[in-house]
Amino acid sequence: MNRKKRLPGKTGPKIKRMKGEERRKLILRTAQRVFAEETYHGATTAKIARAAGVTEPTIYLHFPSKKALFLEVMKDVRRFIMVTTSHILNQGGDLRERYGQIFDTYYQYTAQVNADVSKIWINAISVNDPDIQASLRKFMEEIVELYSRDIRAAAEEGKINLDYLPEVLARILVAVSVGQEIMIMIGAGKDRSWVSEGVKGMLLGWNWGRKTKENSSPAKREQ
Repeated sequence: MNRKKRLPGKTGPKIKRMKGEERRKLILRTAQRVFAEETYHGATTAKIARAAGVTEPTIYLHFPSKKALFLEVMKDVRRFIMVTTSHILNQGGDLRERYGQIFDTYYQYTAQVNADVSKIWINAISVNDPDIQASLRKFMEEIVELYSRDIRAAAEEGKINLDYLPEVLARILVAVSVGQEIMIMIGAGKDRSWVSEGVKGMLLGWNWGRKTKENSSPAKREQ
């Protein structure tokens, strides 16, 4: 009788919720790996269940479909990238150094820690599904907006003068980032020196559309 009285208490439900959440995280981690290895079309909930050591019905307790699971994996990766990017941008300092650090950080993570992050986004591009494409566009726009705000703030503080809209420069940076991920996936980006230093050199060449005092002075213009 005493045992039955304790069962409805607060301890029971808390344990069940934690187990459920841990299982959900396990499924997400495993799904990221399976989707990266098998591609979206090659992966199945049965394969993910076997890799995670759970039953297929268990997956459907947490995610209604394979697409819903893939979208959640995309959201999980997007959250990591946004948090990492925001942290670096919020440190301030020279713009070239900041963006060099962003590219270098992504390179180190995807090339040395978790290459699945790159594969998930490349796989998502190849999936002809409106919901997946919408999720991909949302992520790209979030990154573009994050870069644009940072570039615009630097211009407003007088650190740079822009000949181009911040959004234009932001989209170019995103395009370079996607190219970097593809190179890492095919094994063409193993020399990390081209990543951060290359990006900084490119930005220095652009000058962010910046006209420095030296270049804008009458003496320089006459030369």
